[in-house]
Amino acid sequence: MGGGEGLEGGVKRPKGRKTAERRLKEKANNTGVELLTAQMKDLRSSNTNISQVFKDFVKTSKDDKAHKMLIRKQKLRVHEDRTMMMDSSTMTPEQVACIEQRRAEIMQRSKDIHHQLNNMSSIPLII
Repeated sequence: MGGGEGLEGGVKRPKGRKTAERRLKEKANNTGVELLTAQMKDLRSSNTNISQVFKDFVKTSKDDKAHKMLIRKQKLRVHEDRTMMMDSSTMTPEQVACIEQRRAEIMQRSKDIHHQLNNMSSIPLII
């Protein structure tokens, strides 16, 4: 029979040393487990924080790259617009030929972009 269990006649035996030692060990193990659990929660929390910081950094980097790409496209567009609007009446024939070639390239690229956009709009969206 274990400690504290009833004997014959319903009389209870006092807790012995073995039971007290077992309970002390269980309590020590529980304290160790609780401490370890708390440390694991802290680690998980700090890993989550680090992970979130990294995710924010990646998102910011992508946003920065997209912004830089937009600025580059806008600058190119301004340059192309200037080329298209240039007055060639005072230019030499060689300069006029160069400007005309550049204008043709700009027009072709514009047509290609419009063609791609038209093809994309004919693709059905699956939601």
